Amino acid sequence: MDAVGNTEAVKTAAYVINTSIPTASATPAGGLYRTAQSVTLNCNPGATGGTCVAIYYTTDGSTPSTSSATYSSPISVTVTTTLKFFAENSVGNTSTLHTETYRIDEAAPTTTAIPSGRAYKEAQSITLTCEDGSGSGCTATYYTLDGSTPTRSSSTYSTPLSISANTTLKFFSVDAAGNEESVRTESYVIDTVNPTVAAAPAGGLYNSARDVTLTCTDNSGGSGCGSIHYTTDGSTPDTGSATYTAPISVSADTTLKFVAVDNVGNVSTVRTEVYTFDTDAPTTTATPAAAR
Repeated sequence: MDAVGNTEAVKTAAYVINTSIPTASATPAGGLYRTAQSVTLNCNPGATGGTCVAIYYTTDGSTPSTSSATYSSPISVTVTTTLKFFAENSVGNTSTLHTETYRIDEAAPTTTAIPSGRAYKEAQSITLTCEDGSGSGCTATYYTLDGSTPTRSSSTYSTPLSISANTTLKFFSVDAAGNEESVRTESYVIDTVNPTVAAAPAGGLYNSARDVTLTCTDNSGGSGCGSIHYTTDGSTPDTGSATYTAPISVSADTTLKFVAVDNVGNVSTVRTEVYTFDTDAPTTTATPAAAR
């Protein structure tokens, strides 16, 4: 009302006091994954109404502000990422700051057997070593010793494996993200048996020169023959003696000694063959001599 009594019509103003704080969330939540993730950010404006107007975020670990990127579509996370975000509702209230860390590990680990598979002359203690580089870390190594393909139900490696007979070892490892390497195979031949060696023809008395062939035989499942060494002067041969490569021509009285070595260094006993030659024809006489 003014000084002369004029009165205006009654006016009405309604005030809504909205103290609701919005909430924000990410789907999926942060964690360890073995594939890239598509992250959706969600906003709830609060209990007393209003609407969400924006979600602000960063992917470099820095703290976001209302000047940061505004969420509009799912965020592709392909590498390890620290996602920080908060929501704002229609009256300007903001949520607490949320942080989700995504670890993306797409690489399988690598497992090595030490020593590697080959032929040995004694039992071996095999260590399986898993490496995962900058990934999520090795969690388990599975193996078999019978040549079958291992699975996650197979024996879990924990201590060195003792191998004392011919063995096919198969194994693989898994990392914390669930990445699984391809099955690896190492074959071990444990050869503790000396080879044998023989000469053909054997030593004896002959009336003409002979070509002597030396033959090495290794045990079934062994490492195989490596070399034969020999002497023809009666001395005892060793691995530094002449190496047999072709038949040995013997034309005079000879003491041939020889020894075989397999591929892991097992040595046969020394064999000896004595060759004697008589090339003179006999002479026959008649007694009494014939009359003239």
